Amino acid sequence: MEVIGWQNSADFHRPFEDRVQFSGYPHNEATYKAFKNILAQSEISREELMQKGVFQIHDAFGPLMLMTLMEMGYLNSEDFSRSWQEMGDFSKKRINPMGGLRAGHPLGATALVRLHEAMLQFSKKAPADLQIDEDLTYALIQSVYGPRDQISMTLLKALG
Repeated sequence: MEVIGWQNSADFHRPFEDRVQFSGYPHNEATYKAFKNILAQSEISREELMQKGVFQIHDAFGPLMLMTLMEMGYLNSEDFSRSWQEMGDFSKKRINPMGGLRAGHPLGATALVRLHEAMLQFSKKAPADLQIDEDLTYALIQSVYGPRDQISMTLLKALG
């Protein structure tokens, strides 16, 4: 696999008290900026990533994953339940297929665990019931870390 995009984003330009803007959680503006920039950097579309990618999203608590998907444009906050249903198999198979942070959240190494999971998917060595068998070309890994909810996103592409 190769790294075709990497972005780091944080919202340092506003005071802490004023940062709750987007979906109501401070890191969402940083998520939006990092995702927009990683798509531009890699020259792939949001739709292509949805069709051919796996998403390893930092889901430290329940709504965080959903808010992240909204900021990336995959869920519509105005009609949330319908847009979630329209995602269908994508939401069941391609978002944190190996359990997300429930599968492991080691201090300082969470992104490395997600990278390892992407490698297992690309090499077809994930557990059989968690392996993505459809066309898998990309893996997007999102990490939340440090003060002020910094966001790191890495976009990988399978070789061969």
